[in-house]
Amino acid sequence: MSHTEHHKNSFSILVGHAHISQGIQNEKTKWLALPSWMMSYNRSLSKKWSIGIHTDIIIEDFVVQDLSRNAEEGAIIERSYPISLVAATTFKPIHQLGIIAGVGIEYAEEETFTLVRLGLEPNIKINSKYEVIFNLSYDLKFNAYDNWNLGVGIVRIF
Repeated sequence: MSHTEHHKNSFSILVGHAHISQGIQNEKTKWLALPSWMMSYNRSLSKKWSIGIHTDIIIEDFVVQDLSRNAEEGAIIERSYPISLVAATTFKPIHQLGIIAGVGIEYAEEETFTLVRLGLEPNIKINSKYEVIFNLSYDLKFNAYDNWNLGVGIVRIF
């Protein structure tokens, strides 16, 4: 790989679902699978490391049980189309797999939460400019709720 190939930018867009175990529907606790869109921009620092901004939006309103230590019994958290913005770093032990770690916020009309994101992004190279990407990540939100993200999309390398 030439030196210029180590300093590529990439943009990805994925469609997915956010999976939330402590959701509430019809006054009952239920596992929710909510549709989402994810986008990310990454800048390669080397063959193995990149930094970037990762965003996602859950495209539904929902309610979750508040399980934080300070919550009253039966307390709930309402969310209206929450948007996450995460500063992330990606490590690629092999070309086809990225390991993600990042910190950011989830913003919604009701309240903003701080989060930590950990994840895996395997990819399949189509050609020198495009890849198919899969996302499996976990968002740990402080004093709120956690969720898993599953997605698939396309990466444009430039």
